[in-house]
Amino acid sequence: MEHKDYEILGNILNSTWGVGSTNNPRGATQSIKGNMMDAENLLLSYSCIVNFGEPHERRKEMERISGDSGGFLNACIKKIKEDFKDATGRTLKVKNVSDSDDYQMLSLGQYSGRRDALYQRKLVLGVT
Repeated sequence: MEHKDYEILGNILNSTWGVGSTNNPRGATQSIKGNMMDAENLLLSYSCIVNFGEPHERRKEMERISGDSGGFLNACIKKIKEDFKDATGRTLKVKNVSDSDDYQMLSLGQYSGRRDALYQRKLVLGVT
């Protein structure tokens, strides 16, 4: 890719300086941020807060959110490719380099039984 292509891709990924980080009109319950790690790798970071009750619900909820996050990330990749093609007339090619997810417990709800967790998924894509 040429320097101009990186500038265009950077503008597409920009979600700061007045550009909304989410397009959900009901509020931000999840977010996908993108940035270039180096000249060949793009990092997409998905984050959301997950709420569940009993500890045995955790595994089922994490499986559900993992599937949902994959759908959101695929839609984001599709949008990035469309915007890049509109801006340059060329196709942005991506390949999956790595994909990992994790969660952190935020609260245990000592008296209510409610548990909150921060779910994060990191997807590294090779771009050409």
